[in-house]
Amino acid sequence: MATGTTRPWYREPWLWFLAVPPLATVVFWTVILTTTAERPSLVMDDYSKVGLTMEQTRARDATASRLGLSGRLHVQRDGGRVAVALVGLEELPQQLKLRLAHPTDARRDVTVELNRDEAGLYRAEIRQLAAGRRYVQLEPLNRDWRLAGELSHGGEELELTPPPASGS
Repeated sequence: MATGTTRPWYREPWLWFLAVPPLATVVFWTVILTTTAERPSLVMDDYSKVGLTMEQTRARDATASRLGLSGRLHVQRDGGRVAVALVGLEELPQQLKLRLAHPTDARRDVTVELNRDEAGLYRAEIRQLAAGRRYVQLEPLNRDWRLAGELSHGGEELELTPPPASGS
């Protein structure tokens, strides 16, 4: 009977032969993903700026409410057109800014300037808007007031109103 000395586990060649490829794969993909991944758009870098603009935003909402502003938005998602009818102003501005914000991905946001036509409607061409929810903000170029709403998944019509006053 042969007597042999037992080697420690870490000196066994089959262990390393079987363990190294999975470990190398994990290390390789960890390095790749951490160096090439984009930063998530949900995380805001500058919280102090967000806090400072809250009061300005509330003032714009209050102005829209005081003026009695409302609007009706119509979006042709596949046709690439958007139209807004604005109610409540005696003197309508020539242009408005419309923002269709995706809830989770800022790269899918659409911002467009709407021009008033002869009928008093604001219209613009937009890129094809994929199905999904969108947060909508409508404001003049001077940012005096703001109307907002939420366009549902697949929705094409939306009533725009001043956002409700939020508590402190």
